[in-house]
Amino acid sequence: MQSSKAKRIAVFVYDGEESSTLLWQLGTALRSIGHEVIGIDYWLTPTSEPSGTGTAWDARISLSDQGIHSIYRPSRAEYLRLCGDDIDFPACMQHVFLEHGMYEGRDFLYMDSAFYREHYGFAYRAEQLLRALRPEVAIIQQGSRPVPAIIAAKCCQLAIPFLILEGPFFAGHFLLDAHGMHFFPGLSRIDRFWPQKANQPLTEAQQVRIREFVARWKGDRASKYEQHTSSEELERLNQFLQPGERLVVLPDQIPGDASVVTGLGRFGSQREFLEFWVNKITPGWKLVIKAHPKSKEPEALNSLARDNVMIARQLSIHDLFVRASIVTTMSSNVGFEALLYGKPVVTGGAPHYARRGFTIDLRTTMLTGFDLSAAAAFQPPEELFERYAHHIIFEYLIREADLDALDRRIAEADATTWSPESRRAPFASAYPRFARKFLDLIDRYQHFALLGLPHEECLVRASPAGAVHRGSLSGPGATLASSG
Repeated sequence: MQSSKAKRIAVFVYDGEESSTLLWQLGTALRSIGHEVIGIDYWLTPTSEPSGTGTAWDARISLSDQGIHSIYRPSRAEYLRLCGDDIDFPACMQHVFLEHGMYEGRDFLYMDSAFYREHYGFAYRAEQLLRALRPEVAIIQQGSRPVPAIIAAKCCQLAIPFLILEGPFFAGHFLLDAHGMHFFPGLSRIDRFWPQKANQPLTEAQQVRIREFVARWKGDRASKYEQHTSSEELERLNQFLQPGERLVVLPDQIPGDASVVTGLGRFGSQREFLEFWVNKITPGWKLVIKAHPKSKEPEALNSLARDNVMIARQLSIHDLFVRASIVTTMSSNVGFEALLYGKPVVTGGAPHYARRGFTIDLRTTMLTGFDLSAAAAFQPPEELFERYAHHIIFEYLIREADLDALDRRIAEADATTWSPESRRAPFASAYPRFARKFLDLIDRYQHFALLGLPHEECLVRASPAGAVHRGSLSGPGATLASSG
């Protein structure tokens, strides 16, 4: 097919082989329907494209030319002179603050530290490229981290429509959202459109379509990440789970994953969630914690092993699903996969499928009164979940081969729906409320840091509430910075 209106599209490419492959597939599809596609690497030189015919890009450039160490690093005052007070940088950096436990170091608190200056440089460079390229649409990968959030803010300021791209829930699909990612509660396309769909029964053809998809998916034993089972670990599982015992399966999540950072719910961390479940296992029950396939620290789970808790590293999630009485997750896509298997799912955070009537949500359940047997007996309304699954798989996601749907999603890109305040940090409202206390601390800290006080004294003085009103870069601190 040929797009009815070909556009110039700037695609911001995150680092890594997985990201490069995903973007290559998307760029190739966009060019095949007539769009001009310019790939912009976030900071490293371009990774090699997958082998195959054709190319995904009409041009390929980088935000930092020679890598991250070459980026221009203006001071806070210099950035204000160059670009004005257009972005709330701390609010754009909440992912990093939460990922590091809101560490109260000078690099996070002082807005003229090397950490901030590097991001001022990315913001300045992104604006210069966007003004020079004049794209009609931008596609921004990994919307939770600071650089993508800053690029989205620049697009808002320049009235450039944009879409956020993430890895899809299922292979062979694209996940593009004009509103915000699935891990941004209240901002995603799911949250905007599902209320309209929830009360619309599926047609007979739609029911057949979703059931056939689920049957194929189960038969393929597919998952978002490649799954493997070793015969040794399967035998260990068989010995671990005695006759008559019931199993809780808990897939671990990467601690810095955006769905965990934005969806902790009533838990302070992923580790706290794991420990909650270790302490909940009573006689007659066993717990298997499955290490994430992409985990860089798989041994970190070893301290949780007990006689009734097994740590699994080489077991396919599908082998665990068929044995599970309960599947519990901290904002993981595995919970959605477990629902496709018809398993009771207990959510610990705020995944896209939670709080919709077909999960047990610890966010709204009294933790002290939580009962394993009652959870295992929970039967989610099957027809309601089928509507949701159909909505996700056939309306939210886009099949790679469905170029018409891809072109329609490109046309949905919008920059006019953001309020003046949200344009300064487009996704900031989706983060947990307790993170705002850290933003307030950053704002108060500036006043004392710009007086030349040492870090520890700045921190002590800034800690009491109400020292300085949190506002924009043009507040009291910015005035001092500009005059210095």
